[in-house]
Amino acid sequence: MGNQLTALAPAQILPMESYFHDLPDFGKPVSLGSTRFMKVARSKYTDGTEVVVKIFPKIDSSVQLQMYEKRLHDINMRLRFIANVLPYQNFWDSDKAAFLVRQHVQYNLYDRISTRPYLNNIEKKWIVFQLLKALEGCHEKKVYHGDLKTENVLLTGWGWVFLTDFASFKPTLLPADNPADYTFFFDTSRRRNCYVAPERFVHASSYSQSSSASDSFQRNKPLTYEMDIFSLGCVTAELFLDGQLIFNLSELLDYCQKEFSPEPLLKKITDKYIKKMVRHMIQFKASDRRRPEQYLTMFKGLVFPEYFYTFLHDYFKSFTTATQLTPDQCIKKLYGDIEAILANLFLNSTKQDRETGYGDVLVIVLSAITSNLRVAQFAGSKLQAIEMMRTIANYVSDCSILERIVPFLHLLIKDKWPSVRAEAIRTLSFCLSVIRKVPRSDFNLFPEYILPVILMVPKDIDVQVRVALAESVAELALSSHRFLELAQLQMNQEAAGDEPSGVQYQIYGTYDNELHQLHETFQSIVVHLLSDNDSNVKRAFLTHSAGKLCTFFGAQKAKEVILSHMITFLNDKSNWELHIAFFEAIVDVVSQIGERSLDTFLRLYCNRV
Repeated sequence: MGNQLTALAPAQILPMESYFHDLPDFGKPVSLGSTRFMKVARSKYTDGTEVVVKIFPKIDSSVQLQMYEKRLHDINMRLRFIANVLPYQNFWDSDKAAFLVRQHVQYNLYDRISTRPYLNNIEKKWIVFQLLKALEGCHEKKVYHGDLKTENVLLTGWGWVFLTDFASFKPTLLPADNPADYTFFFDTSRRRNCYVAPERFVHASSYSQSSSASDSFQRNKPLTYEMDIFSLGCVTAELFLDGQLIFNLSELLDYCQKEFSPEPLLKKITDKYIKKMVRHMIQFKASDRRRPEQYLTMFKGLVFPEYFYTFLHDYFKSFTTATQLTPDQCIKKLYGDIEAILANLFLNSTKQDRETGYGDVLVIVLSAITSNLRVAQFAGSKLQAIEMMRTIANYVSDCSILERIVPFLHLLIKDKWPSVRAEAIRTLSFCLSVIRKVPRSDFNLFPEYILPVILMVPKDIDVQVRVALAESVAELALSSHRFLELAQLQMNQEAAGDEPSGVQYQIYGTYDNELHQLHETFQSIVVHLLSDNDSNVKRAFLTHSAGKLCTFFGAQKAKEVILSHMITFLNDKSNWELHIAFFEAIVDVVSQIGERSLDTFLRLYCNRV
């Protein structure tokens, strides 16, 4: 919008709300940031659609914006059928300011990198793949971004990428000896990162000839695909370095003079093919860089799995191009396609997939399920989502189960639908039962997170929920014991190896005290279930949990807690189903608590007969 703007200061600073007086169709703005160049706010249309509004205050009334409006409209029309891009959708001009409007998206990549659950390796590759596809589509239409950075990469809750905030109105050439233009137009986040291609920085003499104040639009050098590729290489490096910047402004200027190398940082990237791709993208000589489609070809099967090309991208693109689906409809579609998804992702051996992490590609699918589950309305949709989470738990890593599945099941145990609460309990029990590696941050998962919500279930007003707990309580108890043992084993190994523990995750007391607390907690749950007024709860407990809990409690406590209550079931002589369940369970129970208990049982049984 004219390099001369960098030297101007506003005559007065107006509050954000004052600009929105010119936009009657928008609700109250929420500021997202402000610089000398633009103010950014989130607002809503009258129909409830959330949008981002970028406001360019008119500091200089002589600045003509018609040419930029025409260019923005042209970009919007060219990109309207391109996946993974989100150009500005509207432009308004008033006496005080010009307004750029686009749809609001939940995350940008900069924020997502540092947000739990952290992106895994395959998710990062999926993001880069989508960015390459976005640039491929844009460049085919002769549209170049000009300011590609993590703040301008948007992600939905299910991991679909949108490249946004195309910078056609920003100068292509920047003075190498004066940071004012760069700071004004490009360092809007004040992070000091600089992903602008080296060829865009020119010496003062060249700069003055290329971009005079009177004719900046015509004289500005056009953007090129090589410039976008350099920026994408920087974004990729930041993503795989977990947020560490590869260049700031001074480092990039030194890079232009061959006085700085990012190689020490690149060596921290563990994937050798990602490292190779980034090195190729950020080459100093622009002509050495390739087009987006060439990188997609060069690194097919090395960085990007085959199924990105043959299935995954087209499948998820269908969610964005079809008629707007509701969250319940999205879950229904995923549920109907889950077998085809597994087949197309080449997932066959559950054991191998979980151990190698190969199945973690399903985290991409899982994100689509859980993001829609948050706002699903119907019980049927939630039950379908739970069933898919159980299926996916057979493939993904322990860390993915703990971070991506368990929190949602925990939430669903308090859902308003009894059928959803019941199935959430069963699936939570199953998911925890397959965990074999527990990170330090989850050592206290059971006492701090799982058991407080489970303790409320025996009082649930719906019998099917209590039945689900009666079926699952033994697996939950055994899993809690295993978590405790795994935590104790890791702490013992660290103590033996004198390894630093980093953040201190305190395990409550000694191992024996912790186990005692678990016994007490599960004893309380079991007593509630065995005393339930509904015989269906008792039968479910006898059929699914009684024998396994004897292993958890040990012989003496099992005799006191389980056998003593089981004997009382014989008092209900009219309930033959309960009697059958009793006799089917008693063999397993008595065999685990010893011969003396068997003698006691036989005497009590004979007396009752």
